[in-house]
Amino acid sequence: MSVETDIGSRLSRLREIKNELGELADKEKSLRAEKESIEYSLLQHCKNLGIDKISADGVSSSYTPELWNETLKWMVETGNGQLIQRRLVDARVEELYLAGQLPEGLTMTGYDKISVRISG
Repeated sequence: MSVETDIGSRLSRLREIKNELGELADKEKSLRAEKESIEYSLLQHCKNLGIDKISADGVSSSYTPELWNETLKWMVETGNGQLIQRRLVDARVEELYLAGQLPEGLTMTGYDKISVRISG
């Protein structure tokens, strides 16, 4: 297979994937609109019955921003680190890395990404 054919076949596959993703996005948009319509009709029905609020199973949690440092300290001291999501803000880690201040235990890994736009 020639290099031109290989590139051409990969570009064709990229176009197919882009089209499929577009179709999925359209489907998601349609489903979200249907979901919102159902939620709205349920809310209106409940309001007509005098019900102020309905919900399905679930919980919501929050913290007091002014007490975050104390709360974080408590989590570490009591071994309750599972209460928070362990996800870093990549842009802030990169800032620390570039400033030479990345603490032990944090790493930054770069990755390559290609962005191709096919017109038509």
